[in-house]
Amino acid sequence: MTTNNIYRIHALVNTDGLTLKSVYIPSIHRDYDVNTICYVFRAFGIVCRIDRVEKTKPERDFLSVFVYYYETSEILNNRVYPGAYLPNRHSMRRSPINKNEFWVLLPNKKMFPDTTLTLDEISQRFDRMEFDLGDDLKSQGQTDQDTLDELAILSENREYLRELRHAQKTPNCMYLDTTVNIHQLAQNVQLMEERYVYNKEKNFRFMVGGTTLLVENIPPEFRELELWNHFSTLQSGVIGAKVCRDPKTGEPMGMGYVCFDEGVALNTESWASFKVSVVV
Repeated sequence: MTTNNIYRIHALVNTDGLTLKSVYIPSIHRDYDVNTICYVFRAFGIVCRIDRVEKTKPERDFLSVFVYYYETSEILNNRVYPGAYLPNRHSMRRSPINKNEFWVLLPNKKMFPDTTLTLDEISQRFDRMEFDLGDDLKSQGQTDQDTLDELAILSENREYLRELRHAQKTPNCMYLDTTVNIHQLAQNVQLMEERYVYNKEKNFRFMVGGTTLLVENIPPEFRELELWNHFSTLQSGVIGAKVCRDPKTGEPMGMGYVCFDEGVALNTESWASFKVSVVV
C-alpha cells in the first residue's frame, strides 16, 4: 500500500469483478490520514483513492473527503465509527474522536475519472497557462483583477505540484500524506483552462460598424474563440465573432457572425468551406 496519495492506493491489488463506488464524508478530523481511512474502510472495500476538500476557519481542524473504493461488502447505513477501528496515526496521542462518534457517508453524485496525465505534463500545462495569463496582463493592464486572481490560483496549484513531486521521490515514507492527489490536480488544471476559455469568450462582443458576415457551415466544435482564431488566420481585421446556439439546448447551430474592421478588403476565396453572406 502507498500512503502518499499520488496515484492510486492499493494499485496492485486485484479488483476484478468488484464495483467501484464513492462516498462523501462532509466532516473528518485532519488527524485521520490516508492510512486511517483505508483501515476503517477495509470492512467495506478496497480504497483506491481519496480526494480532500480543505475547510477554512473556524473549522481548520476538520476537512471533507471523497473516498473511492471497490466494494467488497455493502455499507448497511450511512455512518461508520472510526474510533472502534483505529485511534489515529499519533499512537502516543489521544484520539480526537470518541468511540460513540461517527463519520457520515453520503453518496458521491459525480465521480471524477482518474487522470492519465503525469506531473510533468501538468507542469507543462501550468507553464502555458502562466504564459497566456501574462500576455493578458500586459495587454489589459497590470491591475486586471480577474487575471491576477487566476495567477494566484495558479500559484497555489504550483505549490500542490511541488508537494506531489516531493512525495513521489519518497514513496516509502509510511505517513507521508499530500494535500491533494494527482487526480485532483489534473481536475484543477482542466477547470482553470475551461474558465480561461470562458472568460476569453466573454470578451468577444458583437460590434457594430465595419463589415459583418453571416457564416454558415461552422464546425460543431467551434466556439467564439475557435471562430475568432480561425478567421484571424484567413483574414486580418477581425473585431468580433459570435456562434449562434440553440436557445433551449445551448448547442451550436453551425452558423454565426464574424465582424471585420472598416476598410478591410475581404478575400473570401480562401473561405471555401464556409457559406458567407454580408449582413445588411
